[in-house]
Amino acid sequence: MGTYYANVGPVRGSAMYRDTPPAAGVLESPDNPTPIGQAVEAGWTENGVALWRLMIRGVAVPGLWSIIDRQFIPQFKSATDQDRE
Repeated sequence: MGTYYANVGPVRGSAMYRDTPPAAGVLESPDNPTPIGQAVEAGWTENGVALWRLMIRGVAVPGLWSIIDRQFIPQFKSATDQDRE
């Protein structure tokens, strides 16, 4: 699993569900605007932070992710993720 960046959300802080679009581009680095995948909103935390499902180069990345400082951070592993232990 690599480091992924978002083309949405604040430069500093968490991307809140109320402030983000339902889909976002996934970037390989913050200085390269070419998307390598997409993220789709999948819900929110009790504090209102948006949770996302990622697809990178056509492959689903397991778990739910949040965006902090425009970087995707893994948050939860879903019971439906195929590599669940």
